[in-house]
Order: sequence, then C-alpha cells, then structure tokens
Amino acid sequence: MDAGLCLKLGEAAAGLHQDDQAIAESTMAIPLRAEYAEAYKNRGHATRASADLARTIELRPHYPAAYNNRVAVYLTGGGAGEQFRNSTAPWSRTRASGTPT
Repeated sequence: MDAGLCLKLGEAAAGLHQDDQAIAESTMAIPLRAEYAEAYKNRGHATRASADLARTIELRPHYPAAYNNRVAVYLTGGGAGEQFRNSTAPWSRTRASGTPT
C-alpha cells in the first residue's frame, strides 16, 4: 500500500465523518513513510492526540495546519497544555512580514 493513498483515503473518511476509518488509514500511512507529517496531523486531529500534533510540528515546524489542529485540540480540552505553549515558539519569533525578529 502507498502512504499517499492511505492519507487520501483517511481524508475522504474524515470528510464523511467516519472517524475510525480516518484514524486507521492515517495510522497505516505512518509506518510506510515515517516522517509523513500530514499523516500525523490527520491522526492527531481525528484522535485529539497532542502527541501526534507535536510530532507533526517537529517534522514540519512551519506547517500552519498543524498549529491550527493543535489549537483546536487545546480549546476543546484535549490537554495539549505545555506542549501547545511550547509549540508556538517558532511563530512568536516571526513578524507578519515573515522575517525573524
């Protein structure tokens, strides 16, 4: 199976609110491509798992969707806590123009 196909199937399942299938497809993509940030992001969003979202940010520190998902988990009581606060550090050092401060 191809990691990209697993990811697309997971995204389609998520769009149909088939969370268990979305989680399963994202989980299958990860061992196929260990550094597949999108698979961690999708699984983290579906499971409300801050560890998966932290891994996404570790792999792609300037990936806005990962931060959006982390905020959603945090605001809905997903317990991102300290990991959430620490993960925003790269963005706090960047001006709106995109240049480091």
